[in-house]
Amino acid sequence: MSKKQGLLSIWTVLFLMVLVVGCTKGIAPEDMYRYSPEYPQDSGAKNVTVEQTPGGIRVSGSGVSLLFVPPTRSSFKVDVEPEDASIQYQVGKIPLDSSTGAMYMQIVMTLGEDSSLPAQIPMQGATIFTPKLYGPFPDALGSQDITVKINEQVGHTRFAGLEFRQEAVLGVWEDGIVEVDREGVEASDESGTVWISKEAKVEGADAIIMIRK
Repeated sequence: MSKKQGLLSIWTVLFLMVLVVGCTKGIAPEDMYRYSPEYPQDSGAKNVTVEQTPGGIRVSGSGVSLLFVPPTRSSFKVDVEPEDASIQYQVGKIPLDSSTGAMYMQIVMTLGEDSSLPAQIPMQGATIFTPKLYGPFPDALGSQDITVKINEQVGHTRFAGLEFRQEAVLGVWEDGIVEVDREGVEASDESGTVWISKEAKVEGADAIIMIRK
């Protein structure tokens, strides 16, 4: 091989490398959306559908659907479908909320085969409730295969601190990065910043994640 041919081959390889790297752009860390939950859970949700409805948040698994009615200072209610379904759950922790002095239970509910949901509920026999503590956590860190549905009457579903108006299948990594099943899904955070799902290189691997638009 002549010197000229050798140089041409090297430049060809370098050009192809640039093309490959350019197809999946590296994203600056500050442009990657990361969810930081107020009440971290020990395990993530798996294989459930979450939908914001006029009556509350509906979370459905492969066998059971739960409607978490917005709690008040006098009640905590969850509607179960089918009505005769038996809900099984394991208690993980019983934390104390330092701001209110209230104790509550962190649990993991089984909603059918291969479907699980972390949640926080009042202590059994509680007569005084602290509404902000209670509810489902389908967006807990480590959650996988979570389908976000959009109710026509509501128009959006909040998930991992973002307001989604498009249906998608999502996951939340242990570090808070939100992964999406396809590109082009938009959502906004509480500050109004818009994020969009795009393919990017994260820790040496390609993934579709929410990044700053």
